[in-house]
Amino acid sequence: MQQMLERLIQSPFADSTHQRKEVLDLLVAVAWRLEDHEQHLHWATEKADLCRSLGHQTEAHSTEADIGVALVEMGHEAEGLGRINNAIASLAPHRRFAEMDACVTALKRKINALSTLERYDEIMPTARATCRTPRRRWRTTAISSPCRPMATKPKPTPTPPTTTRHATTWR
Repeated sequence: MQQMLERLIQSPFADSTHQRKEVLDLLVAVAWRLEDHEQHLHWATEKADLCRSLGHQTEAHSTEADIGVALVEMGHEAEGLGRINNAIASLAPHRRFAEMDACVTALKRKINALSTLERYDEIMPTARATCRTPRRRWRTTAISSPCRPMATKPKPTPTPPTTTRHATTWR
């Protein structure tokens, strides 16, 4: 599959920037699954450059976290964790969904990298940071939060139902 995608990226099909980005997404995913770190680094770097040229900064930062994981897997620990931390720092202050989602993804990449490095004592603080990403404050009048129940009025005590007997006619 990877060879087919590599031929596709060099074909006229990938002349469109949108199509090229789609093929790069697939190439990055395939290299990740095959644990081919050099190819993962190559395609992720190309994808990050393309995203920056298109003005898709959020996706570029998210891809930088992928590049960081590939670098860690290749033995470049300091540079890889630096890229991941830069991506997190760039995404964390934003409060829009796309940036928060990309930040959570980058934090997960950091957890993967720390696990690879067997730095287990640093995983829990990172996981806690994942849980503390900024969340939208929900109004309690119209929308309920999945984490906090809406303020409700106490329910009245139920009254016992009245029972009546109905005559049954058999034929």
